Amino acid sequence: MHDRDTGITPTSVQMAVGPVHYAIALRPEDPAQLRTAVDLGCRWWGGISFPWLTLNSDGEVTGGTEQLCSVLDVAEVIDLTRLDARDPIPAGLRALGVQVTAGDLRPRWAMPA
Repeated sequence: MHDRDTGITPTSVQMAVGPVHYAIALRPEDPAQLRTAVDLGCRWWGGISFPWLTLNSDGEVTGGTEQLCSVLDVAEVIDLTRLDARDPIPAGLRALGVQVTAGDLRPRWAMPA
């Protein structure tokens, strides 16, 4: 169908919109990291998009939780085990192949507070 007066041809576009998922990396034995993870989950999107990735002392992801990143199509990991972005990213998180943000900084695509 073509509008002869305007020269405009109507088009249609289909889009699928879904939540952006962030994973939170933490050491479960650290109470401060646990509190921060709960706070982040409650503050942004009700926690539904924030699976936890537990790390051991060697920086490896434990318990098979790394599979959550591929299943949920995680966009970024919020790494609570590092307070400074200049600290090296733990090996287990580097291996995931997604962006890693240090500390509880707001990720690039985060919803406004």
